[in-house]
Amino acid sequence: MMNALELHNVSKTFKAGKNEVVALDGLSLDMQQGKILALLGPNGSGKTTTVRASCGLLTPDSGQVKVLGKDISKYKSQVLKDIGVLLEPGKGIFQNMTVMENIEYWGLLKGIQDRRQLESKGNELTEFFDLEDKRSTLANALSTGMRQKLSLCCTLVTDPKIILLDEPNVGMDVEASLDLVKRLRWLAREKGCAILVTSHQMDFMEDLCDEAAFISNGRLILRGSIEEVRWMFQQQNYKFTFRLPESDDFDPYARLSGIQSFKTDLPNNMAELIVDSNSTSMNELMKFALDELLEVVALEVVRPSLKECYQMLFAEGVVTNDNH
Repeated sequence: MMNALELHNVSKTFKAGKNEVVALDGLSLDMQQGKILALLGPNGSGKTTTVRASCGLLTPDSGQVKVLGKDISKYKSQVLKDIGVLLEPGKGIFQNMTVMENIEYWGLLKGIQDRRQLESKGNELTEFFDLEDKRSTLANALSTGMRQKLSLCCTLVTDPKIILLDEPNVGMDVEASLDLVKRLRWLAREKGCAILVTSHQMDFMEDLCDEAAFISNGRLILRGSIEEVRWMFQQQNYKFTFRLPESDDFDPYARLSGIQSFKTDLPNNMAELIVDSNSTSMNELMKFALDELLEVVALEVVRPSLKECYQMLFAEGVVTNDNH
């Protein structure tokens, strides 16, 4: 299967006064249609530069970017309609224009000349993002989350096959963010879109993405499915759920090492211990339960979340990011 997007050995350096900042350093990355890829890394790692290079907004110093098999430097005008890009939150939205006027403007700009087609597409997108009752509302009267939804409508007006999203859920509440996950996953599964996403909100990314690519100093340092990334990190914890004893002096910290958290506010007088398996074995946990006469409810192995993997990967001394 042909890759939807392919970056091969891409490098980009910017001038910063008398100094040079390496934004991308021989980055190679590819994406397949129907997949959602998380692009993760600290500020200054090269994420936004990657997005800008992928849609032709900046030209790499070296390397090649291909969109649907075509070199973007040679066929830029042909492939641009196949790319939808969302960069800075709210950028490109005209505050004194209505929701529909903004969508139609971007449709015209991207080459859709048929007014009836534009209106139909605008209606479809506003319905898709729950903005039907805001079609005649000026953009400056929308909430931050709604303006972000409008930006997404403008991004998708040409039915792009490749969607590049830089912090797409900025300003959205939890419910709207969960809803965005469903809608983007639908675009990938049903429309076959290849979607590249950057965000610092790891829970959102873990819910949304199929794969994760971690970059630092403009270089790819780790790539895999979300499950593969979670398995790559050897740290695993035991989640131990039990009913609290009546004893007032019950203190697991006195008996167990490697306790990550201890919750006692669960219903039905239950408690939950998260214990690092490298510090305390399962046998030691069970002995502790027997000695304390605890009623065990559940004992399970839990792997680190994407957020925890990110924190471990970019912990001080593991991977550095010294562009800035």
